[in-house]
Amino acid sequence: MAIAADLLRMPGTTVAAVRKAGYADAFAFNNTFKRVRDSPPTT
Repeated sequence: MAIAADLLRMPGTTVAAVRKAGYADAFAFNNTFKRVRDSPPTT
C-alpha cells in the first residue's frame, strides 16, 4: 500500500494504473487502500 500511495503522488499516475499492481479489481484495491491509509485513493 505504501508503494501505491507513493505512485499516486507522481504526476500523471492514475488510480487505474496503480490498481493493476496486484489487485483483481477496483473494488478490492479501493477497499484495501482505504482500510490501510484511512482515506480513499485519489490522484
